Amino acid sequence: MDIWRVFLIYSIINLGKSFSSPSGTSWALRGISLELPSKGLIAITGASGSGKSTLLNCLSLLTKPSEGEIRFLNERIDSYSEEKKEDYRAYECAFIYQHFNLLEEKTAFENVELPLLLRGEGEKDAALAAHVLFKNFHLEDLEKKKARLLSGGEKQRVAILRALIGKPKTIFADEPTGALDKANEELVMDTLKKIARDT
Repeated sequence: MDIWRVFLIYSIINLGKSFSSPSGTSWALRGISLELPSKGLIAITGASGSGKSTLLNCLSLLTKPSEGEIRFLNERIDSYSEEKKEDYRAYECAFIYQHFNLLEEKTAFENVELPLLLRGEGEKDAALAAHVLFKNFHLEDLEKKKARLLSGGEKQRVAILRALIGKPKTIFADEPTGALDKANEELVMDTLKKIARDT
């Protein structure tokens, strides 16, 4: 076996995604083949409408490809059952969105521990894991604040902690700095670069 393949997390082969409309079929993606390493920060760039979000949605199994295949740790996943897709999204990957997607009336702490509680883990374990993350990223002062009272930069850093709490192998970040000013953009990118050393 090629030693490089030991370090791959995704292999994408001739991936395509089409959408049907009254005017016909259009392709958001077609003929996409690439391999992604298990660690590092990878940027997908392109013009608006070029299929960036569609590709992320296919990799995260939110969207079923129309053709081709996706392999995760050398296992084909695009043909997973709905139950296995849910397990993959709950345990193997996490998401960071441009507009944060926090529960506004919950505290920052409650938002961060939520993924573990949804997975059925105990309240004490979820709370401890959340406390450790807030401490490690020097954000303890945000724990008790309602999400609606946080600044945009604070919300995105809380969203990053929420993505990290389940210890995913992959974090999908769809324009994570798009709603931030320059200073907060740099803070968030610095955080993502730190995470990418191990993820």
